Amino acid sequence: MLRTLITWLIFVAQVALPASGLGTVFGPSNIDPLGNPNDKLGCTGKHLRMTDKVVAHKTLSCGTHLLVCVPRNGRCAETIVADWGPVHAAIDLSIGLARKLHHNGKEVVTWTVLP
Repeated sequence: MLRTLITWLIFVAQVALPASGLGTVFGPSNIDPLGNPNDKLGCTGKHLRMTDKVVAHKTLSCGTHLLVCVPRNGRCAETIVADWGPVHAAIDLSIGLARKLHHNGKEVVTWTVLP
């Protein structure tokens, strides 16, 4: 019973509360610069492209839908967790998503889990 309650509280906290942290951009070193698929497969099993509007996250489940925002300019976009990582940041944005949000490559972002 206690374990179920704890699991439920963690789920509610992830869905209801926005998280924030350093957002970086994954791109040419991870993905073919021309946007062609290469050997890099995301956690969904699909090839990643630079133009995809997706994120990588260490702890959120693959396929989780998020609303990602850049507080500096107020821009937000819905996206999906499509890869694991990053190592030195809280979340990695694809180049396509970073361009859409006018993200400068290394700045704080917020994200909220969508139902």
